[in-house]
Amino acid sequence: MDGLDSRGQVILIGATNRIDSLDAALRRPGRFDRELQFGLPNASARSEILRIHTKSWAPPPAADLVTELSSRTHGYCGADLKALCAESALRALHDAYPQLLGADEKYVIDPSAVSIRREHFIHALSVLTPAAHRALSVRSAPLPDHLRPMLQPALEDVLARLKEIFPPTAGGANAAAAAFRGACTSLVVDVGGVAYPSVCRPRLLLTGPAGNGQDALGAATLRALEHCTLYSLDLPLLVSDGSRSPQEACAHVFAEARRTLPSVVLLPSLDAWLLGAEPLLFSTLLLLLEQVPAAMPLLVLGTSGTAAIDLDDGARRRISQLFPRDWYELRAPAAPLRRAALGRLSADVRSPPPPPVAAAARVAPAVLQRAPPPPPPAPTVQELRAVREEEECELRQMRMALREICMRLGSDRRFREWSRVTDVQTEEGAAYIATVGYPMELATLLQRVNERLVSCASSFEAHLRRIVACAAAHHTGDDEHAFRQLARAHTLLDEGLDLIATIDPDLVERNEQIATARAERGEPQADPTSKVRPRARLVSPKDGAAAAPAVACAARARAASCDQSAAIASECDSSGVRVEPAASEAQLPAGGEARTSVVDVQVDVPRLEMLVERMVTGTEGWRVEQVELLLTDVFSAVDAHRNDTDRTSLLEAIESKYEALCAAFV
Repeated sequence: MDGLDSRGQVILIGATNRIDSLDAALRRPGRFDRELQFGLPNASARSEILRIHTKSWAPPPAADLVTELSSRTHGYCGADLKALCAESALRALHDAYPQLLGADEKYVIDPSAVSIRREHFIHALSVLTPAAHRALSVRSAPLPDHLRPMLQPALEDVLARLKEIFPPTAGGANAAAAAFRGACTSLVVDVGGVAYPSVCRPRLLLTGPAGNGQDALGAATLRALEHCTLYSLDLPLLVSDGSRSPQEACAHVFAEARRTLPSVVLLPSLDAWLLGAEPLLFSTLLLLLEQVPAAMPLLVLGTSGTAAIDLDDGARRRISQLFPRDWYELRAPAAPLRRAALGRLSADVRSPPPPPVAAAARVAPAVLQRAPPPPPPAPTVQELRAVREEEECELRQMRMALREICMRLGSDRRFREWSRVTDVQTEEGAAYIATVGYPMELATLLQRVNERLVSCASSFEAHLRRIVACAAAHHTGDDEHAFRQLARAHTLLDEGLDLIATIDPDLVERNEQIATARAERGEPQADPTSKVRPRARLVSPKDGAAAAPAVACAARARAASCDQSAAIASECDSSGVRVEPAASEAQLPAGGEARTSVVDVQVDVPRLEMLVERMVTGTEGWRVEQVELLLTDVFSAVDAHRNDTDRTSLLEAIESKYEALCAAFV
């Protein structure tokens, strides 16, 4: 690479997904000194990728479904989104044709019967693991729905604070694009010709008592920063890297973060991090943070599960060295937030049970017909040329052997009568032709071999037998001359057959196959009983237009493999496959309308409202994690009593679970 300076228009481009494994010497100026990092797609890019992969579907997914999927697929790359579409389509196929699993034969299906719905995408999301989630410890996700009422105000406060100390938070994807162009290596403002930094070492620490939603809030914050490159200094990850020391791994993370601006470095569980880290690792981290230029758009985001008031002096001093300011204290959710989290309980308890699902009427199952085997693909011009060249090599060897036989027979004095062409101008020759019709001689046979009209042993033998037939037709007398001429003709045939037998049997068999294949393509051997046919135009290996006819041997070879291809397999008998109808296509009950009647439920509303208020006031001081456990138990009880019309037992179950948690948290 160092010698490419005077090589003209030479551009060297490299690609890797393991930038950490490259030698640093390859990345110095003069070598790979321009780096483009292609991060994971953001929400709008994921929506566009999903539209591309589903544009040929009939009908394509609704716009609101695509938007929902793009918001739920944070961390998915293009290959992950393609796998998501494929998995959802496969699930829809299984629902439409449940018996298409495990069979070996292929059958014709109706593509319009396969309807891809939202539940198919949800199932695909549950079984797929994005590639980035397998390799990285940085996880970003939206706030869970059940925690959103309690943590949404805190998330809004954190994002508002980040917009002040880290402008790329508000810039979104535009800030990341500016960084790729090299315009976001620092954040400064020009005032009166003097450049002043608009930020100064952006850092933010999310702290508070353990269980107050640090993990969920940190993941939601990272999701808002998805346009930035994310790095993690998770202590277990640093220690588990056996190729380098934790100090080297920490230095490598900061070096990469400074190359891919704007970037975010996450310090999760900082209180435990400082407790388990060696002093040398902490000193290395502190020096790396101090070496970051003040105006560089590199955000350091930390989380701590210990409140500031509960930290000892040593831990507080070390954390203050890393995060001198911008601490966001997470507190237990206030009563309005807990009331908002429990707000759906009253409505869910009073909601009527779902209508019973009517049993699907028995309908005649569909019958799938076996798919006919597809026609063999037409051979390409290159394949035809290769086959033609191989055939010509075989035919050339056979013509050399047949030509040698003709020369040996023609040089024998016994067969002098057939060594030259009959002269039709003479009276004797005219009489001979009038007797035998079209004559055949060794000279004519040799000429046909030279002109590639006779190229196999069977055709050569037919011409020798034609010579014997002409002799028998001409010499019909009982005199000695007639007997002698017939004997010489038969001797000619026997010696010719004896010489043919000396040829390699494999060569003879291959040439017979070639002659048969060419006869099927309109290139037969010469007829010994008629004049030479107009010579067929031979296909040159360089002539692509004349190579259009399919090669029979290649076509037969492909036909054997094509017997295994078809549309879709299904379990069936010899007459076809009977497919049960999909659940979405089940027939409605008699009358043609679905049941929409609402069943009244018996609920003690005053008791329910008092119970909800009791839980709101009784959970004062509970952490987010404790309130989440209460929500889980309460709504599990609601789901268990969903079909009950008398909800008295449900209220008792909710009260019992609440009291059990109160006793456990005392």
